[in-house]
Amino acid sequence: KDNIHLRFHFITKISGEEMNHTLNVIERKEIPYPDIIVVNSCMWDVTRWGPMREDDYKEDLIKFFSRIKKILPEDTLVIWTSTLPISTNFTKGGVLIKQLEFMKFSLRFMILEANKFTHQLCIAFGVDFLDLHYHMRFQLHRRSVDGIHWEPQATRYITCLLLTHISLAFDVPLPGRVKGKYIQDCIDVAHNSKDIEPEWSLERGITLRLEEELSRLKIAKKPKLERESSKKSEEDKKETDKQLGNRGLKYF
Repeated sequence: KDNIHLRFHFITKISGEEMNHTLNVIERKEIPYPDIIVVNSCMWDVTRWGPMREDDYKEDLIKFFSRIKKILPEDTLVIWTSTLPISTNFTKGGVLIKQLEFMKFSLRFMILEANKFTHQLCIAFGVDFLDLHYHMRFQLHRRSVDGIHWEPQATRYITCLLLTHISLAFDVPLPGRVKGKYIQDCIDVAHNSKDIEPEWSLERGITLRLEEELSRLKIAKKPKLERESSKKSEEDKKETDKQLGNRGLKYF
């Protein structure tokens, strides 16, 4: 409970200067390794940075997850939170400028697709995924009039969801002030999911790109001598997997 240090960064691009600077600082060990990282980047990513941003966003996400797995210790808890549901009526705010107003009717569906894609990446890279979009779609009456932000009651609910997720991840007993079958079912699912073999399914091009990154991560974690001595056997195994059509998570 002592010496708690919090850092907040407003992210407008998952591969932007702010994010890269933060990761560089961590990699150079200028700050201690964080115990918990909570991250999300979507709204600004898909509404800025050019017409081809959708494909670039997918590639940037793969690079981001690959890098954090390389530079962070295994005991660091990384949680990606899904983007919250938005309204089609934006009354203020700088997310959709005049030139992008045509996106207001399609953006909520783009967010759904982005959340689904990121969820698949989290499964592949072994990163926690907290689906705030799912929980908050039942709290739309607590969304602010601007169509993007949320009222204090909703924010406290999000905080509760986040703290509950962290507690379950570290096997810390919950306060238990609220009892109910739904809550207990969620706790049981969280515990049982630790023994479930993860599965993910993406389009072929993304799958091949993802497997390439996962393969690099595996090699990067090996000692140099072991890497050299097992080079041939790894090549043989890779050829065998290819022949068998194995596209599962064989790297973990």
